[in-house]
Amino acid sequence: MDLSVDLDALADKAATTVVTTLATDAWEQVVKAFSALWKKAGSGRAKTMRAELEEMRAGAGKDPEATRAELVNRLKRLLTAHPELADPLRDIVNEFAVPADTGMPQEYRVSMRAKASGKSRISQAGRDLRIGE
Repeated sequence: MDLSVDLDALADKAATTVVTTLATDAWEQVVKAFSALWKKAGSGRAKTMRAELEEMRAGAGKDPEATRAELVNRLKRLLTAHPELADPLRDIVNEFAVPADTGMPQEYRVSMRAKASGKSRISQAGRDLRIGE
């Protein structure tokens, strides 16, 4: 497979992931992950990129497709200059991408992620949760 085609597809999917998380609780985590990605590039643009993502978020309601296209172009340039960042970008996409259509109405879809360490416990529910000890 042509590496440039693979990187273009990855940039497209990553940009879509960012745009779909704009209005979600995952947004802050996505911004941190993308800022860390730019930091790995060593360009000194991590803080600037964070501010630019926030600007994109503010303007995305007007034209989400333009926001996505702008981010695709930025990610393509980043991956062209730093192809070693493809795997970390794939990890971000895998962590935050909205699942493919499950055939269920949007109001019934629930996507949850949790990470525990040490002796912590995680309880998640899509609706009612009863915990008895």
